Amino acid sequence: RRSRALQEIAFMAAHSSGDGFAEEVNLTAALTTFTSPASAWTIGAHLASAVSLGVPEGRLALWREHGGGELEPALTSGAVALLDAQRIISHAEASGVLTHRQSLPREAFLSLADLIFAMADPAVFGLPVAVLSCPWLTTSHPDPRGANLSRVAKALKALLGSSYISRLGVFWDFGSLH
Repeated sequence: RRSRALQEIAFMAAHSSGDGFAEEVNLTAALTTFTSPASAWTIGAHLASAVSLGVPEGRLALWREHGGGELEPALTSGAVALLDAQRIISHAEASGVLTHRQSLPREAFLSLADLIFAMADPAVFGLPVAVLSCPWLTTSHPDPRGANLSRVAKALKALLGSSYISRLGVFWDFGSLH
């Protein structure tokens, strides 16, 4: 049986610019951690080996024991790419705006091996993956002025400042999906 712990960080913010443009944004970043007993897992042939990923066997086993194996098919197929939280922070601090996946450099994402190496104490935190959902602010762009990006970056910076999280992969639809 799999249990799931869900931590939510909710932000309610109002933003008003000099041109009269006002927005109220409700951002919820759900940090989802998965824990599963080792006996519940049957690692199938579709999952990569530790050797092919370049990670130690024990690290990979820990990743899969805590639910990472469920993410592997989507990550290895290229259907989903997790953004590097540190890159999100840097981009926001440079007054950037959210960019769609096709325009992002490869360095903006964490590889599966990066995520496996980022595993801290899973009993405390779980998988190094955050899932973010927020409404689009216009029909053509989810965050044309970078307001949400800035708020999310502040939250990510606080998370990365903890002693348990060294790196974090972020699923944010606009930057994570084609």
